[in-house]
Amino acid sequence: MNIKPWRVLYLYLIIGTILLLLTYIIPENGLKIDENKTIRWISAQALLPTEKSSQKLETASQVNIDSIIKPEVIAPKIADTIVIADTLITRNNFIFKSRDIITLSNFFTSLKDINLKVKPIHILHYGDSQLDGDRITRYLRDNYQKKYGGVGCGFITGLDPVKQLSSVYIESKGEWKINWIYDEKRSISDTPYGLIGSCVENLEGENPSIIFRHWETKLSKTESYTIAKVYASSNKPNQVIRCFADKALYQTDTLNASQEINILKYQFPYPLHHLEFQFNSKETPTIHGFLLDGEKGVQVDNLALRGQLFTRFLDRDSTLVTSMAKETDIQLVILQFGDNLLPTPANEDFNFYTQLIKNQIEHIRKFIPNVPIIVVGVGDSAERVDGVLQTRASVAPIMKAQKLAALESNALYFDLFTAMGGSGSIIKWADEEPKRAVTDYTHFNQRGGKEVANLIFTAIENEYQFWLNQQNSER
Repeated sequence: MNIKPWRVLYLYLIIGTILLLLTYIIPENGLKIDENKTIRWISAQALLPTEKSSQKLETASQVNIDSIIKPEVIAPKIADTIVIADTLITRNNFIFKSRDIITLSNFFTSLKDINLKVKPIHILHYGDSQLDGDRITRYLRDNYQKKYGGVGCGFITGLDPVKQLSSVYIESKGEWKINWIYDEKRSISDTPYGLIGSCVENLEGENPSIIFRHWETKLSKTESYTIAKVYASSNKPNQVIRCFADKALYQTDTLNASQEINILKYQFPYPLHHLEFQFNSKETPTIHGFLLDGEKGVQVDNLALRGQLFTRFLDRDSTLVTSMAKETDIQLVILQFGDNLLPTPANEDFNFYTQLIKNQIEHIRKFIPNVPIIVVGVGDSAERVDGVLQTRASVAPIMKAQKLAALESNALYFDLFTAMGGSGSIIKWADEEPKRAVTDYTHFNQRGGKEVANLIFTAIENEYQFWLNQQNSER
């Protein structure tokens, strides 16, 4: 076929003209198709140089690069900085790219087929001090287990000296020490950290033991576990662990002398009221965590890291994390951080936080390939300015950094700030009865934790129903 050059040129001119016309036809804020879809196109103003941009270009050549250490740049607006081919969807307080809901469909498929699963599916809930004491996770777990089945509280550290964990009562015999991945003074340099991010060791005492028993809370499913696992490593041979179920000896195991993880599993014929693990010497193995679970349903694991901005997955031992992850059917990861950045001045550059979150998500997916991830944005937080309580100025740039990281990492962003009522909502939560937050105007109390859990659960469930309806319509 002989194609004339002038015809090709003519075709390019037509295409170029159409594209140019679109810059004038489509508004700068996009052309709304329906409540869920908006077509965006570059505006004509964006194509033309402005006086401000010209000045920036002129001064750029005069800047001494060696003097640029930390530019004072406010976190960029997502709408202005993200160029994506697919639609940006805002629905149920979620913000995500249209293709990323496909990732979440893996989790939805597991929910739909929950009765066919041979073991529970897990939702790892990582966060800062807002998650302390299982304050939010316990209610998220309870919602899932009531609807889809499941028992137990999932991964736990095995030591709770201040008795803040609300899902199970933990006590110990002997002198135990807990080591956190983020606490340099109390961490052990040569000890690997796994999914939980902590480990416990006994310092002194004959036949030391760790005991789990009921708080007798109303969340009976949490305490009705029938499966327990111990994750331990030891460099000494013939270390014996005795398991007592309701104070009767149930099983005796001997650990291998190896730094590799030993995973001991115990399955009980009925839910226990009292579970004890006893060790035969004061030099116990390193305990990387316990798991209290059931045979089916959904498990939501509370993995709180007080004072942290992120999960510190880069500091964890890859072999240990991989071993624990392979033993667990992890179908969703929820990241709920950001409160520890709130005191930061709003005019600081928060781009570093975007990169931190992206790096953490990348590492999580190395250990748990293709897992869907939800980034929960920071909630409302207030401070006094000239004696008047108002939303912190830093809330907005932190949210933008989290949103940008989620969208650039093919994750979903959940807008907790909007879901809880927007600007000033934390003041109402802390001052109005019944109170849902404490008077630091940042942290939720138990009632507030329950409401936050319900907001997250309802949003995910609404997306699940939307997905189910789409699946049914395609048949």
